[in-house]
Amino acid sequence: GSFPSPFVPPPPPPFFLLLAVTKKMDIWKLPSIICLQLKRFQYTKRYRDKIDSFIDFPLKGLDLGEYCLNTEYKKDNAIYDLFAVSCHGGGLGGGHYWAYVRNRIDGKWYNCNDSSTSEMGPKSVKTSEAYLLFYVKRDFKDPSPQEVEADV
Repeated sequence: GSFPSPFVPPPPPPFFLLLAVTKKMDIWKLPSIICLQLKRFQYTKRYRDKIDSFIDFPLKGLDLGEYCLNTEYKKDNAIYDLFAVSCHGGGLGGGHYWAYVRNRIDGKWYNCNDSSTSEMGPKSVKTSEAYLLFYVKRDFKDPSPQEVEADV
């Protein structure tokens, strides 16, 4: 009788094969609260470093409507206002974190740093030490205490 010929897999692609790729993210529905992380740490094969470039981010009126694919949802309010910033000072070997927060009742900004809190001007919120930006949708309504209790 004859034996079936053994399966020979195709050769693997060469290890130096380069592919052109792109990375894309689409948003279908915008959340009520969004956190944006600024790239502040850089790692390469040779070194690690902190990026301390100033980024001019809006305190009010961040419009994300153009990034939302759902045209029906886009009609809703897609405008966000900043309500908190997490900051990092120092380098990779050590550092310190603190936060700037906007009081939703009086609209004033406060610097929360370990055991102290002090009022600050809105111009001081924009800093090259900003690391995380927290935005809330302008039409966001706080849940009632009953709604919060129902979720528990």
